[in-house]
Amino acid sequence: MRKIKCIFLVAVGSFLWASCNSKTADKATEVSKVTTEVSANKTEISEEDYKEGKWLDELSAKTPLTFTELEALLPNSLLGMPLLKTEDVSKNEMSAIKAVYTLDSEPTKESVLIDLFIMDGAGNDGYKHLKATFKMLEFPTNKEDDTKILKITDWKNKRLLTRQNLIKERWHSEKSFIKKQRFHVKMDGKNLKVEQLQEPIHVLDELDFL
Repeated sequence: MRKIKCIFLVAVGSFLWASCNSKTADKATEVSKVTTEVSANKTEISEEDYKEGKWLDELSAKTPLTFTELEALLPNSLLGMPLLKTEDVSKNEMSAIKAVYTLDSEPTKESVLIDLFIMDGAGNDGYKHLKATFKMLEFPTNKEDDTKILKITDWKNKRLLTRQNLIKERWHSEKSFIKKQRFHVKMDGKNLKVEQLQEPIHVLDELDFL
């Protein structure tokens, strides 16, 4: 009787072990599948494919992100300055957001701040905006005259606009690019020189939008 009981317990244990291993294998397969899909979304196209611009034609059929979804993409701080406020600047079917980063609770003309604009190129209106932006960035430019800078350069398989001007003794700087072949990202720095936008523009480039 004791022998039969032992055989029974061994059989049950073997069944449970096999079942757990099966579930673990299934879970590993599921995680692997998700990881593969995420990796596929992160894949950047080559510089040559970017310049051809054929990827633009796929955007009009996609669904734009909502304001809440765009808001979730924003970093908590840029250049050590916290996110102060956000504004929905969507128009018609074009989904877009503006965010302000500064140390001042009530910014003035003297405040150091970053205005961040993110526009989703999905949907018909978003596609039109992004296509116009792509055309603006199409040809390299390198103009620098004392305090004034206007450059469009190759940058990480895409184009980067760099602009700087000194107006009434206040620096106005801008960096702008198309991220993930879908989002127009523009950063305006007030009372900031353009080189001070290098770190925050890299932060935005590294963020996973999709």
